[in-house]
Amino acid sequence: MQVMLLAAGRGTRLGELGQQTPKVLVEIGGEPLLAHQIDYLAREGADLVVVNAHHLSDQIVEFVEGRDNPCRVEVVVEPELLGTAGGLRGALSHFERHMPIAVLNGDTMIDAPLHRIVDEHIQSGLAGTICATWLSDTTGKGLITVDFAGNVTGFEEKPPLPRPGLASAGLYVLDRELAALIPPGVFSDLAHDLFPLALDLELGLRVEQLVGSFSDIGTPESLEAARAEAAAS
Repeated sequence: MQVMLLAAGRGTRLGELGQQTPKVLVEIGGEPLLAHQIDYLAREGADLVVVNAHHLSDQIVEFVEGRDNPCRVEVVVEPELLGTAGGLRGALSHFERHMPIAVLNGDTMIDAPLHRIVDEHIQSGLAGTICATWLSDTTGKGLITVDFAGNVTGFEEKPPLPRPGLASAGLYVLDRELAALIPPGVFSDLAHDLFPLALDLELGLRVEQLVGSFSDIGTPESLEAARAEAAAS
């Protein structure tokens, strides 16, 4: 299994902490978030994890190179931010051609059965799988609409009147051919650019509704909640 970990963001939602520390290196339960993510991905069968970095990239490189990781971890430094899709496109040469790529947001803690999700993605024959979680309050979230079979029919960007619905959990499985549609060296986003393009080209996207724990640690409030949960476990 090969994985792209998106860690190039500036961490602006974390305020002063994000200006001093890359969001993937904030401490949770006595260890940097990146350590938790790498260990989780290795447990799920990852052979290769590629981490893209931009903001305070030297700290990320130093951490990865100084750690005894349970799988191969490579860091790709972006001279300029390219967005979630652009970052994946810039790292595409690191990945095997005939295997799908699991993509994980760098500000996410998750314990989903990734190995099974990748297998089901391959069996589906579709170009992409978007892991989603059902939220009763979707304030500030984009929504995903699906048909009775769980195939994606459209996206709704932060509806003015939030309602219960499916929102992305920041975990995706993408065929390499789909990722190759991203223009190289251009800022682009998975949700805003690549996924709508896939629907336009009728390449096929499906939703995998997650079970298990999921935490977005991109804000001070969510980070503290994740730290409290780690302390209690």
